[in-house]
Amino acid sequence: MIITYLILGYLVRKALSQRGDGSPALPYWRAYQLGIEEERFTFKSGKWNLSGSRYYVKGNKPKALICFFHGLGAGRNSYIYNIAKFAKEGYLVYSFDYTGCMLSEGKHMYGFGHTSIDLKYFFRFLDKDEKAQGLPRYSVGHSWGGYTSLLSLKPEYKVEKCVDMSGFTRPSTVMNASLKKGNGFIRGLMHLYLSLHKNSTGGDEDGVKIIKKSSAKIMYVRGTKDNTVDGDINTNPLRKEFGGTGRIEFVDLEGWGHQPFLTKESEQYLNDCMDKGIITLSADKNLKMDLVKACLPNEDLYKTVFDFLAK
Repeated sequence: MIITYLILGYLVRKALSQRGDGSPALPYWRAYQLGIEEERFTFKSGKWNLSGSRYYVKGNKPKALICFFHGLGAGRNSYIYNIAKFAKEGYLVYSFDYTGCMLSEGKHMYGFGHTSIDLKYFFRFLDKDEKAQGLPRYSVGHSWGGYTSLLSLKPEYKVEKCVDMSGFTRPSTVMNASLKKGNGFIRGLMHLYLSLHKNSTGGDEDGVKIIKKSSAKIMYVRGTKDNTVDGDINTNPLRKEFGGTGRIEFVDLEGWGHQPFLTKESEQYLNDCMDKGIITLSADKNLKMDLVKACLPNEDLYKTVFDFLAK
């Protein structure tokens, strides 16, 4: 048991003992290219300074505030197109790079649960930020950001609506999925490791338990062919607990994978680029990506999400 525990600890540290700085071969949109304004801000999470931005359309009076949480990879930079969609719909969007990601400080990412620590400091900043006052708070996130959006539903953060796209329910489940699902014993050890190392990893908080304490309205979106966040181990806990209760509005997109906010063609193109290694830090700088082709939006899904937020 002790040897297995130590091996699991090594695998967790190895998986996330690097920074999330994206790839030098990847192009990224800039806010101004998409017709939105960007204002930078910083706040401290523990000993690290984290970088974030407000995004909005100049002259628009925001209907609400959206906290947009990024997935694993290149921080908020890789989600600017998504963020712009919400800003153009009339929302004031706040997004920040987690500890160890892109423009934020931190030796490495520490663990998927570490966003729980970052959120505590982010919402302290938001509570005092003059431009955030008086607006309803919603959260939106993808993948790791989907899990973070569930963490944001703690009552003290006052988030009223949440859109979780392709997220998992707790770090131990997604880590176990990467270990070919493991067995009950391995899952238990993974949970134990993350819990005992809470100060560094952020722990193994369960999104299901957080939802039970929240009154927020929730939409969960996933592609039926998502091979990144496995449905059986990562999302079925939500269906088992809340399916049929009306507590969560489930949106299943037949034939989509891990990026349901893209068209199928755009998602396939993006996956082809990733298969060539374009997202790695060691990527060949001669690799090219057509940024427009890689970001074609699933307009039907965006309409569904906007309608949900407008209710």
